[in-house]
Amino acid sequence: MKNKRLKLLVLLPILLLGVVACDDNDENYPTEKFGAVEVVRVFDTAVTTGITFANKNVGYISGFDPETQEPVIAKTTKGGVSWKKQSFNSGDKTGLSILDIAAYSTDKLCAIVKLKDKPNLSPLFYSDDAGKQWTFEASGGFSYNNVIFKDDKFGFLVDEVGNLDRIVVHDWRSNNSTRLALPLYYRFSIDKVYCNDSFGGFNNILFADFSPVGYALGSNKKHLAKTENNGENWYQLVTTPEEEITSFCVRDEWTVYLFTSENNVYRTTDGGSTWMLLNSSSTNPVLSSIVCNNHVYFATDNALYKTGDEFNTIEELVNTKSSQNVEGIHKTFLIAPRIVAFLSKHSIIIVHDYLY
Repeated sequence: MKNKRLKLLVLLPILLLGVVACDDNDENYPTEKFGAVEVVRVFDTAVTTGITFANKNVGYISGFDPETQEPVIAKTTKGGVSWKKQSFNSGDKTGLSILDIAAYSTDKLCAIVKLKDKPNLSPLFYSDDAGKQWTFEASGGFSYNNVIFKDDKFGFLVDEVGNLDRIVVHDWRSNNSTRLALPLYYRFSIDKVYCNDSFGGFNNILFADFSPVGYALGSNKKHLAKTENNGENWYQLVTTPEEEITSFCVRDEWTVYLFTSENNVYRTTDGGSTWMLLNSSSTNPVLSSIVCNNHVYFATDNALYKTGDEFNTIEELVNTKSSQNVEGIHKTFLIAPRIVAFLSKHSIIIVHDYLY
């Protein structure tokens, strides 16, 4: 396996070993306000692919511009209300694309980058300078889809077939040598913790706040898996409703909400042993969801909703009729304890939950 990785590393284009980004000036992005909701246009033509925040102020959004065929990153230091573009500046960058991005501190990032000349390869890259320069990480696999950090010390990588790798961050400054003297793989240690089987592998991972308990959606989108020890071991929840799961969100260690392709909403309050049907709606399938304080926020492709009473009543917050920038909602992120973000095709939708 090591020989295979070394061969692939030699084959990688030199330009990918030091992908450089340059900061443009701050741009004035148009902002629309709908009560406690702000819709901020981030990219003119680029399509968003990933979102991450290191704290309530500093965040990053990755994207791919179909007109230039180039990847792009935007950074905010103001909680998402204004953004600065950082375009890859590596000589020949055409065809590269960022599949996912995750920050484990304000200036340290990881990204999954699909290679233009080897489209079946999407390895891990890291940046120590807020996305200005990127380096290929040699200790991991070569075909990842997602990167998720639980905190600034460790996280997870999901590969193309749903296998799960655990990634642990190493601080090179703790060693008695300079950074340049250390091999690339000292930056992280990456170990396989789960191999694809009948469960279908992993698709998405969420942890309860300040807890070792987490849940993961299977690649087949029909089952959830659960961990009680920070992802070292996982087991399948066999009582999950027999419907395709389009989204799920976690309130705490015991409470999880499921949204299905049949437009049903289920809830467990006992850690997945039993499930209760809360609501059946005629809306389009829910593609992203998140719990914030006493509210559950959830989004279809073209509308964002809120409930504060376990889906007895549902309020529509914004849709494509009120703003074209709402189109294509596909990801969500908790910026702060009372602020959530949803990612649409070209924009970020910020919900200030504390105003409700």
